[in-house]
Amino acid sequence: MSAKDTGLILGGEPRIDFLPPEIKQRKQARKTRRSLIALVLLVLVGSAASYVFATSLALQSHIALALEQSRTEDLLAQQMQFIEARTASAELAAVGDAQLVGSATEVMWSAYLADVQAVLPSGTAVTTFSVDSQMAGEAPPVSAVPLQNPRIATVTLTVNIPDLATGDVLLKNLRQLVGYADAVIPTASLEEEYYVATVVLNVNTDALEKRFFEKATEPATEEPAVEEEGEE
Repeated sequence: MSAKDTGLILGGEPRIDFLPPEIKQRKQARKTRRSLIALVLLVLVGSAASYVFATSLALQSHIALALEQSRTEDLLAQQMQFIEARTASAELAAVGDAQLVGSATEVMWSAYLADVQAVLPSGTAVTTFSVDSQMAGEAPPVSAVPLQNPRIATVTLTVNIPDLATGDVLLKNLRQLVGYADAVIPTASLEEEYYVATVVLNVNTDALEKRFFEKATEPATEEPAVEEEGEE
């Protein structure tokens, strides 16, 4: 039989263990306790490191928040310095808007009626007139007559004309007016030596003055580009 089969070790160092099992168990228990203590210490160190890291991040976040709040307060303080200018600018814009709304239906009637007077045929005399115009913020009038051209105002004239042919000439002359939509003579009655005619002249949007709209729609003036001189 070989030594491997019998479990014998030939030429080995002779040993014998007289320690009781209780001592071995105590040694193993101390070794286990030391391992557990080392593990607990490692966990405590990891927890402390994590706490320090989290505290550091929180502190950095608080510092960044404080800086942003300070910056916001500075910006608000700077804005308060220009509050009067901003208020004046807003009021100026409101005035401009009011001008646009108020003048949206504006017609210079004195000048327009002077133009009407200028195109009347010879021998025609205006005895009365009235103007029915669209007010600011009011919708354009809706015609009750089919195929009547859009209008914003109606001028009604009472005129004395020498004959009915002069009335036809009058209607033709009115077509020269800016803002002419249409015109009719609904009534004409013969008086002693002349006819008394009623002339209804409808005026469209071409007669609007729009004196503030041109400024509002003017493009911003661009500064001329400065040409750089080339090297000689």
